[in-house]
Amino acid sequence: MDKLTIILEKCQKIFFTSDPHYGHRNIIKFCNRPYNDTKEMEQDLIKRWNSVVSNNDIAFILGDIVWFNGRDNTQRILEQLNGKEIHIIPGNHDDRRNFEYLSKRFIFHDSIVTCYINTGEGIKEVFLSHFPMATWP
Repeated sequence: MDKLTIILEKCQKIFFTSDPHYGHRNIIKFCNRPYNDTKEMEQDLIKRWNSVVSNNDIAFILGDIVWFNGRDNTQRILEQLNGKEIHIIPGNHDDRRNFEYLSKRFIFHDSIVTCYINTGEGIKEVFLSHFPMATWP
């Protein structure tokens, strides 16, 4: 389990999301997503991300990021996302090899991360994983 301490700078925000499933055609049907194809979904998800996350913010993606094997497509998509740091915690559909050559602002973690977030108003402890945790010690 990785342990991480984040000290937020003034005007910096932190975001958490999961399961974008870039490139997953069937997720459109399974989850009733309002897209005609994966290209439209990819473009809209990137647009929505960038409308909320600034280049100075920190973000976590908690798994099931891409639905295809291929570093080139993974890099092409993720490099379009805003964020000073983007932390990747893999899900059951993520292949570690897809994330090997991303730029340094992408940080790949093991399956569980304990994160201590200092907001300037105290420290918050957060456990992050793609997988549901029925109990936690």
